[in-house]
Amino acid sequence: MSTPGGADEAPGAVRRGASGGGAPADPAMREPAVAEAARRRRHFSPWNVLLIAPFIGVLFPGWYNKASPHLFGLPFFYWWQFAWIAIAVVMLVTVYLATRGAR
Repeated sequence: MSTPGGADEAPGAVRRGASGGGAPADPAMREPAVAEAARRRRHFSPWNVLLIAPFIGVLFPGWYNKASPHLFGLPFFYWWQFAWIAIAVVMLVTVYLATRGAR
């Protein structure tokens, strides 16, 4: 019969608790994965700052809550938000392409 943490466990075996989840039985097997996750979490690219612009552009409706100027019959309030959708797409693609090699 197998005992928790017993000698008859295979190296690198995953012990399963009552919840069905588990971590590798050997803490040394777990550490590289934890270190890799921490490294990825700490990684910050200056390109990510571009992603703040679309958020700021529509954050305060009081800045753009007006009817004129019109563009293609749309009041400024609406076309400003539609413009930020296109701007956000361009910025997201730019940041993705610029940071894709860093992953």
